[in-house]
Amino acid sequence: MKTFLVAVIISILGNSIVYAQYFRETGEGGSGYESKLNIGIKAGFNISWLRLTDGSEIEMSEPKFGLAGGLFLETNSSKTVNFATEIMFNSIGGGFSGFNSNVNIGLHYITLPALLKFDLGYMGKIYLGPQVGFFLGGRVAAGGNSIGFSEGYTNTDFGLVLGGSNPISEKLLLDARFYYGASNIDTEMPIPNFRENNLYLQISIGYILN
Repeated sequence: MKTFLVAVIISILGNSIVYAQYFRETGEGGSGYESKLNIGIKAGFNISWLRLTDGSEIEMSEPKFGLAGGLFLETNSSKTVNFATEIMFNSIGGGFSGFNSNVNIGLHYITLPALLKFDLGYMGKIYLGPQVGFFLGGRVAAGGNSIGFSEGYTNTDFGLVLGGSNPISEKLLLDARFYYGASNIDTEMPIPNFRENNLYLQISIGYILN
């Protein structure tokens, strides 16, 4: 699993750099437009939920606050449409009440989105694209006790990202997005047709390094 994760990260980084270099050398980003690859760091927070359903009823968890941070790469090869990818750590999950005590579930992922960004000029950029998340482990807390776990959830989570970004200054970016997980991440619930999905809203600040 770790070897596969490293291979995916290297592949995405390599393809991003090759893509940007191609446009820089060929000038296909548009006449008179300087193509370059922006590399940066970003940090922020997630407000997340777990969506549970048995096919007939849907239950949403209480929201959970978690941290997010990592690296981003964006090709500025066109004035209108560009490609971006990231390597992010995301802490998500959800809470449930109504038991003898409240139960809080935290899930930790390394996420890799592949995003198409559309430049709207002074309004900033909007983007969308698929994302894969690699499950690192989690922690459940109830009644003042907590325990870590690494089983009971799928190794990968696939979903869709939709968001927007706007520059605060020449180097700083404000980013907001919503993630909808399409995968059933639960592997142990014996209820027929049961599905558990990740959902989260992320707010972050990015800093361009180059």
